[in-house]
Amino acid sequence: MSLSNKILARLKRRGYKATPQRLALLRAITSSREHLTPLAIYNKARQEQPGIGLVTVYRTLNILAQLGLICEVKSAGENTRSYVASPLEHHGHLICSGCGRVADFTGCNLNDLERQLSHDTGFTIQDHRLEFFGYCQDCRKTSSGEFPPPNPLNEAKKFITSHPLK
Repeated sequence: MSLSNKILARLKRRGYKATPQRLALLRAITSSREHLTPLAIYNKARQEQPGIGLVTVYRTLNILAQLGLICEVKSAGENTRSYVASPLEHHGHLICSGCGRVADFTGCNLNDLERQLSHDTGFTIQDHRLEFFGYCQDCRKTSSGEFPPPNPLNEAKKFITSHPLK
């Protein structure tokens, strides 16, 4: 069974319909190993479904991310998001602060840390994300070796968008 069919089966089990637009979006996401922006996903899906709307893309990405069927990554220093089909094993991200490139990595076993944190704080931990920010090889090559420090305004924006008021 293909990855898009596995995601589709899980989506149906959660009560969502397999509309032609959702199928096109799933194929667009699962046909790439790269993290894609919503606009890139939209452009790929439009090749199959020319009438698909950008609002449909954002709504579907939101549903898929909330259900854990795709992985959403917020790039450093910008309000840019990218998506990739969730791998079968737990993974983390390396995010370039220069160009926004995202690379996945595995092997980040944090089970002992989760147990210790849960014990120490009383939290029931449901999930975690591990993201490292820095500069990719391409950005390091094109730079004079000096990288700007993170912009405090961008850091504040990231905090505000990740901690909405209730």
